[in-house]
Amino acid sequence: MKALAIINPKSGRLLNETRRRKIQKLLREPGVEIHWATYPGHAREIARAAVNSGFETIILAGGDGTINEVLPAMAYSKSRLAIIPVGRANDLAVHYRLPRNERAALEVIRNGDTRAIDLLSVNGRYFATIGGLGMPADVIRVVSDSPRWGRSISGSGALIYLLGLGKVLRRSSKHCPTICLTDGKGLIEVTWSSLMVGLVSNLGKYFRIFPTRNGSTGRFDVCLIDAYPHAAAFLPTILSLFRGNGHGRSNVMTYDTSNLEIDSEAPLLFFGDGEILEQNVRFRIKLHPGAIRLVVPGEGGHS
Repeated sequence: MKALAIINPKSGRLLNETRRRKIQKLLREPGVEIHWATYPGHAREIARAAVNSGFETIILAGGDGTINEVLPAMAYSKSRLAIIPVGRANDLAVHYRLPRNERAALEVIRNGDTRAIDLLSVNGRYFATIGGLGMPADVIRVVSDSPRWGRSISGSGALIYLLGLGKVLRRSSKHCPTICLTDGKGLIEVTWSSLMVGLVSNLGKYFRIFPTRNGSTGRFDVCLIDAYPHAAAFLPTILSLFRGNGHGRSNVMTYDTSNLEIDSEAPLLFFGDGEILEQNVRFRIKLHPGAIRLVVPGEGGHS
């Protein structure tokens, strides 16, 4: 196997030096070239060079944010993406049942199958899991602005997002803007607290936004959550999303579509793969079928 491995030492569980050394040791085998991503954008640069050099497989030891970084380099290429999930939430890995254990993940890389999976893009920027506007974007901004949480809660990534959610909910003056949505069904205008689009079931590891999502369907899922008057009014919705039955609530609307355009009355943050991707007043969401070749467990493999 001609493979190149990219290790992001700042990904969740790799903040631990012992685990970094373990990952490096496991990857030292014939045919694998190891690189460390040491600054923002470095993983993308390494992946692009690897694709251009004809590497069959690019192994990524990182989380959803690191995966997001390499998508522009790997989309529609012949190289396969193989993941050792060591991030905070690992939503893509969870959805495709990739093992969290490093040795088991390497066994999948050696003997797994290759599956073409879809991507989404917002205004031309790719993401692979769930993205959107509103409260989730606010939570991710809070988490990004609090790096000390990552250092003090290493390995417990989902807890970091819960802390961020608690901080956002305490802002009782939260403004819920009006947006216009255009898709194949026409134009609607809504006042909302959260809008999410996605290709996987879970957000932040535990919140089951699209619990029935299964595989590539040629469409993506949309979830809209109405505006809420105060934090306490939103808590039942949060609990229902945690349990995976949020779609039964009157303030939650879900559907699927193949395209979506969003126009806002004011600039909004858009997140994807656990990262803030951009701030804008207009967002064009596109589906990219089969854009990434992902290594997944084979028949009878890890579940």
